[in-house]
Amino acid sequence: MNAQGKKLLKVAGMLEVLFGIGIILMLLFVLSGSNVAVLKSLGLSGEAQTFFNLFMAYAQAFINIIAGVLGLILADKPKHYKVNYFFGLVLILLVVFNMRNKELTSIQVLISETFALLVPALYFYGAMKNQQSL
Repeated sequence: MNAQGKKLLKVAGMLEVLFGIGIILMLLFVLSGSNVAVLKSLGLSGEAQTFFNLFMAYAQAFINIIAGVLGLILADKPKHYKVNYFFGLVLILLVVFNMRNKELTSIQVLISETFALLVPALYFYGAMKNQQSL
């Protein structure tokens, strides 16, 4: 069986793993000092929601890593497209949720958040292509 979405899932999977590791490293850097500007760029400012936002950032990082690893492992197996399909939707919803928490006032932020949707969309599309190859 030829998995049509194999390349997309492998590329998107590698990028998701790298993004997840990058988020964790950035959070560790931020927590090692009082980097207020970096906290604000991550959407972690504000006393009341800092714990929740920090938890969500770590959760997103681990979901990125898990989805990326599963994308790499299951890219050759189209019969397991549902797992990648599910994680593709979760990744897209996480980006949309993060967009909701940020102020999309400038065009630069809007473009940045739009590009943040690119990798989860490729992951989801790869899962769809694997489904079509059944």
